[in-house]
Amino acid sequence: MSFNPDIHEKIYGPSVNPETGEVTQVEKGYRIKPQEAAPEPIRVISVGSFRRRFTLDEDVLIETSTDPKVRVLEKRLMASTYVDLDFPETVQGIGYLEQVGIIAAGRSAEILADGTDQERPGR
Repeated sequence: MSFNPDIHEKIYGPSVNPETGEVTQVEKGYRIKPQEAAPEPIRVISVGSFRRRFTLDEDVLIETSTDPKVRVLEKRLMASTYVDLDFPETVQGIGYLEQVGIIAAGRSAEILADGTDQERPGR
């Protein structure tokens, strides 16, 4: 005889958490705790947090650059209230810094990685 969740529910009652209304999956006579959804990645961080992702040497190269594109990127960053790590201009700007050698190859992926709770704006 195999396990039948419908019969199980008729005998033992519904597998519903009365506080949350969540239905618990029943499998082979055991109630399985529902898996929690993975948290949403943090893709918006504060300007200060974004700046701290650069090494001191990289920051000096950005600050002392005479490249007009680098200067404009810096000005726009400083005028922002937060940094959206998926915003096309942000992605392209970091790619440009890598292309001109201000940051090392591969660093753009590190700089554009998901944020942490501590990096959220207003923290």
